Amino acid sequence: AQWIYEKHRGAKSIGDLISASSPKTKPRSSPSRPTPIDLATYSEIIDQITVNESKVRYGLVNINTASREVLIALAEGDEELGEALYGLRESNLFSITSLSTLLEDQAIGIEGFKKIVDKICVNSNVFLATSLAKSQFSRCQYRVKALLSRKDNNINMIYWRQGVVQ
Repeated sequence: AQWIYEKHRGAKSIGDLISASSPKTKPRSSPSRPTPIDLATYSEIIDQITVNESKVRYGLVNINTASREVLIALAEGDEELGEALYGLRESNLFSITSLSTLLEDQAIGIEGFKKIVDKICVNSNVFLATSLAKSQFSRCQYRVKALLSRKDNNINMIYWRQGVVQ
């Protein structure tokens, strides 16, 4: 914890806390100086740590729902990395539930992980819901679109629009 606190001061990204030389497992503690974070511990806490003062980070892309093209763009045009992200997502039966899954993937690696970690998330806070209904009497179709925001345990409607489908 002390090492993370000291490293946090100069870090611009949670990816700055690790490198290719990071120990894979927890080294023996030295009472005289803080020890660097190991990849095993980092993987356990990745979804709970930040180097940002903000409680909520907006504008992150959910890698579970992003298109192949968006993943490549997030990887700064690195098609191999974008394809690795897409392939990892497709190979997970339900979804990627932790950023640590990316760190464990050989095709992504530590450097690829560091390139994208501050641009992505594995869950969303804003959703678009679309509903289409057909009146059994008039045969008219109605479409409602609602933009919903989730914060803590509350869901709020940001915007909605109702219209008749021709």
